[in-house]
Amino acid sequence: MTTSLVETQVRTLVSEQDYGKFEIEPLERGYGVTLGNALRRVLLSSIPGAAITSVRIEGVLSEFEPIPGVKEDTIHFLLNLKNVVIRIDSEHPRERYSLRLQAQGPGRVVAADIQAPMDVEIMNPELYLATLSDASARLNVDITVEVGRGYVAALKRERERGRGSVGEIRMNALFNPVTKVNFLVEPTLVGERTDYDRLILEVWTNGSVAPAEVVSQAATILTKQFEQLTTLGSEGLGDHAVVVPAPPGVNVPDRPLEEMGFSTRVLNALRSARITTLYRLLSKTEQELRSIRNFGDNALREVEEKLASMGLSLQKSSRRRSQS
Repeated sequence: MTTSLVETQVRTLVSEQDYGKFEIEPLERGYGVTLGNALRRVLLSSIPGAAITSVRIEGVLSEFEPIPGVKEDTIHFLLNLKNVVIRIDSEHPRERYSLRLQAQGPGRVVAADIQAPMDVEIMNPELYLATLSDASARLNVDITVEVGRGYVAALKRERERGRGSVGEIRMNALFNPVTKVNFLVEPTLVGERTDYDRLILEVWTNGSVAPAEVVSQAATILTKQFEQLTTLGSEGLGDHAVVVPAPPGVNVPDRPLEEMGFSTRVLNALRSARITTLYRLLSKTEQELRSIRNFGDNALREVEEKLASMGLSLQKSSRRRSQS
């Protein structure tokens, strides 16, 4: 037996290339937080995108060597290169693309100097990359772009694929085009009832994909996950096992929380509970973090967003945990 829920409408309040604001109402009481949390987590962890994963710089064998005739050191240049925003204009994108940067001095080198295939677009062509000091200076770089999800460390790809060839410099890659998600739940009026929810969802992207598109993708991902459960009512739980595929996860090496960019307030609260490493943090549930002194909703949201941007999450509350 099912009970009909109130009919919901979705309105776009703001629509820009890198920012969108959406209103979803009316929702049954409590559904605002349920939908808001689910959408935020998927948006920050499971939307595919493109990123630079490795480069080969002419005349340079590793990131610790200088680039002849270039003002910036190699590491600084690579950090600038990581900020290039890439859009793949294809319904069936390839797994890997080859781009090339060629520049001759003197003068500035920007992202517009990158030569890309027809279906690859540089969204921030004005981005500064380097300065060539004199007329004899040349910068020739072979760039590899891949499509993926979440955050993938260079060390992880090295473990999976082995060490690259001589001169190949692998880079940490953040594929997710979504940079920030925020939601607000307010009461709304339906007839004479005031106990319905209105969900306001704000989404920021890097400009490679429109916010409305990523919200649609997130809803599709959630729908496909829940669809697997709709057969339980008719098939039962006996021998009919339903396997729900999880979005691709991301494994990152354990490291101190100080290196992850948390605010001082959050770090101090976690330290007071002897949580100082990523591994230790991932072993905790929301309830366990909430029980920490001076660790409120804002701190929890900061932790969840940081983990979600890396394709990670806290332990589920329902999971039975052994006592240490």
